[in-house]
Amino acid sequence: MNKLVGHLTYIGFFNALVIFLASSLVACSSSGSATAFYGLFPLNAQSAIEGNSPESIGVSLVRLPGYLENSSVVSRSTEQRLFISGRHAWAESLDRAATRAIVGNLNQLLPNSEVLGYPWDVRTKPRYALRIDLVQFDGVRGGSVAIQGRWSLYDLQDKLEAKSGFINESVSLTSRDYQSYVAALNKLLGEFSTSVAADLVD
Repeated sequence: MNKLVGHLTYIGFFNALVIFLASSLVACSSSGSATAFYGLFPLNAQSAIEGNSPESIGVSLVRLPGYLENSSVVSRSTEQRLFISGRHAWAESLDRAATRAIVGNLNQLLPNSEVLGYPWDVRTKPRYALRIDLVQFDGVRGGSVAIQGRWSLYDLQDKLEAKSGFINESVSLTSRDYQSYVAALNKLLGEFSTSVAADLVD
């Protein structure tokens, strides 16, 4: 009888311990900092660029360096070390967010052009495809943030490259917070869009 009582007491203690540990884990997880999500968006109130521009442009999915194909926000140090944040993330894939922001910018800058985002409807296939390859789209929080790469306008009908150009812009930050960092990336996309739009106008 004593053995049975002791055994039941042990089981009760073990169950209580399991419940306590589970409650502790839930409390820890609920008290931790929540993940902050960010997006990239077209800049508002951009002045249209006067002149003739292509009637229809499809913007292909922006190509990014492999290390930026991450759901977390990536920054770097002055020693070229990468920082992948565990609490700051993109609300969608970075290539899609960048593409959508550029499409929105170009639609404001080129009112005479129909600018479509990838993937576009095959029934309304654009005459030109804008291809963007970025070799850098990041930087140091509290330091220099840069966008570098090449773009090309491909004539889908005549199957040739109609125009091309390079981009190399940067902005300096005084704050190390992620909100300022993402805002700088968004601003650089706006400057990139303005540069491309100016080159597309005859």
